[in-house]
Amino acid sequence: MRGEPRRPPSIAGYVLHTPLGRGAYGEVWLGENRTTKRQVAVKFLHSRNALDWWLLDGETEKLAFLAADRRVVQLLDVGRDADPPFFVMEYVSRGSLARHLEAEGPLPVERAVAIFEELALGLMQVHAKGILHCDLKPSNVLLDDELRPRLADFGQSRLTDEKAPGPALGTMFFMAPEQAVSAAVPDARWDVYALGAVLFTMLEGRPPHQSDEAMTALRAEPDRTRRLARYRQIVTARAPVSTRKHDRPDKALNDIVERCLAVDPRARFATAQEVLGALRRRQQARGRRPMLLLGGLGPLLLLAVAAVFGVRGYRQATAQSADAIRQRAFESNKFAAAFIARSLENEIRRYFDVVTDEARRPVFLAAFRAAMTTPERLRLGALGPDRDRSDPADPVAKLVAAFRAHPQRAALDAYFRERLAAHLGHVREDPKAPRFVSIFAIDAAGTHLGAAYSEPEVRTRSVGRYYAWRSYFHGGAQDLPHATPLDRIRAISGPNLSAPFRSTTTKDWRVGVSVPIPEPDGKTFAGVLVFSVDIGNFDFLTVANQPHADRFAVLVDARPAEGGGRITLHPYFADVAPADLVDRPGEPSAASVRASVRPVIDRETLVRMTRDWRLGYRDPLASAPGGEAFAGVWIAAAQPLALPRAAPLPSGQPARELEGLVVLVQERAGAATGPVNELGRRLVAEGVLAVVAIGLTVAALWFWVLRERVRPERLPARKTPAASPRPLRDRSTLSESGPSHG
Repeated sequence: MRGEPRRPPSIAGYVLHTPLGRGAYGEVWLGENRTTKRQVAVKFLHSRNALDWWLLDGETEKLAFLAADRRVVQLLDVGRDADPPFFVMEYVSRGSLARHLEAEGPLPVERAVAIFEELALGLMQVHAKGILHCDLKPSNVLLDDELRPRLADFGQSRLTDEKAPGPALGTMFFMAPEQAVSAAVPDARWDVYALGAVLFTMLEGRPPHQSDEAMTALRAEPDRTRRLARYRQIVTARAPVSTRKHDRPDKALNDIVERCLAVDPRARFATAQEVLGALRRRQQARGRRPMLLLGGLGPLLLLAVAAVFGVRGYRQATAQSADAIRQRAFESNKFAAAFIARSLENEIRRYFDVVTDEARRPVFLAAFRAAMTTPERLRLGALGPDRDRSDPADPVAKLVAAFRAHPQRAALDAYFRERLAAHLGHVREDPKAPRFVSIFAIDAAGTHLGAAYSEPEVRTRSVGRYYAWRSYFHGGAQDLPHATPLDRIRAISGPNLSAPFRSTTTKDWRVGVSVPIPEPDGKTFAGVLVFSVDIGNFDFLTVANQPHADRFAVLVDARPAEGGGRITLHPYFADVAPADLVDRPGEPSAASVRASVRPVIDRETLVRMTRDWRLGYRDPLASAPGGEAFAGVWIAAAQPLALPRAAPLPSGQPARELEGLVVLVQERAGAATGPVNELGRRLVAEGVLAVVAIGLTVAALWFWVLRERVRPERLPARKTPAASPRPLRDRSTLSESGPSHG
């Protein structure tokens, strides 16, 4: 850090008095012309190195070129051969804009706009002569006796066609982000950015994007290159600056500031002349305000007619707003349904992977083949599906009982219990692990060989029965009739998600994740391995993940052949019974009632849910016992799941638009459009009050309009008190060697 400035040697024709300030390349002293007694500012360079000489020549050349511009501090004399070199400029008495802001704080809007307009005019004149300032900031703006601004310090300026030997780096928080690059090519939009930053500083009392956090981050960088990179990151990563919080909201002025400070130079004003154009348009609009207010008398005279059209417009606007909200709600629900569908696809594919790996385990294959080779299984496999194996009076029941008791078959049950326990252990460690509730195997003849259930007390009643008709065996859209012969059934050839089925043993609704089991030759089909999942156990469809009664997801199985999709998962089926659906003596339990309800949504409605926001969907479960909570109109969006087919379509049958599981997200229409309806009611009340208020305010409006004048605020010519150096004025220009202070 430099100490007190040393008095430079005397120069012919001038008397030096006091130092005015220091910059990156030199220092400025207050002097006096010995002959005319005119006060001047004398700028001395620190050294005679090549860069300083280049800066001296460049700045004096540009100041001489701008000698006729009253908005630029004028050059009076140059001492190139002196030691140190110097040049003499006119002295602007009120000091810099930075000092003024430090003394006064943020400026009133119109005073700041007046200074801003003068600066824009000055920049336009400078740019017209092919010069870019490249370092505009409050400390480089001097104020004359009437507080009118003058552009100063052209040390970083460039000609528009100049091949500069070094970068034109400005000052942090006044420098455009694209300027903060050593190899950047000067552009007029740099000055436009700095102009907007100066206006922002006058209005807010600080430069845009400056904060304690940003200053700390910049100081932490060890060199200029990394400091510039961090500065660009700070400016581009933050939200656009705004002056909307100012005590006098001014949208037009705020738009000018935001466009000047646009991070993308293409979104910025291209020239200072465009800035002036926008500013003039703002002034013209403000000048028209009295006439606009005068127009307020028209509605008073035409109040009766306006009321009629107002009511009509209110109704149309309410309807249009409600439609717009419904459309946005549909799009939001469509996005949510797609997200859930994709997540559910990934979850189901994980299930496929787990079951596929289980079907390849040598221990399982050995236990499966041992159970298949028992004499009882061979005899059961030869029976047709028309024999009821569950009837105790049928001799086959004894054969089934013997098969269930066979040690080789019981070993398969024990293996399944071990594997199911292992998977339940994974769920305790990872809540997103597959939550299987049972494991069982069916042989190629459709005979149930063995099973295990997550409830230890459950004992299977399915072993020995014929189950080739289930969709987890053949991969069809739904279960076949129980007595369907095996020769009319084609078994699955790959991973399959079954149609929802009700467990023979537990009576719960489930889906089966099944894979084929190969014979040792790897080609022959030996049976299927099935891991079942409670429908409510899918992670993205659990009741816990759907806390809002007015918006939830539903799972629909669109594979059945009855021309629609069967609802398989819905909050109605939650474990907690609806309030008015309670268990009563002698009547079916609430749980059994819910389990027996599986309504169907027709296919046309499902297809419309994929693309039509105008559909007013009514939940079929609203008419189910205890389903009154789901009555009303819903905004529904559907998204089908993309899962691999385990069985090909019959020959010549095309795939339908919805073929498989479908995720449906539905939102209560009244909840979505409620704010619009409430707003409408408030508007009616406000309209009545407005009619009364108009009569009371018209007289006051006339009084104000007749006296309103568009008067540009004159800047007060009061003397600014001297102030000690402060951070705003001390902000320095970046140079090749890094920032200097003083």
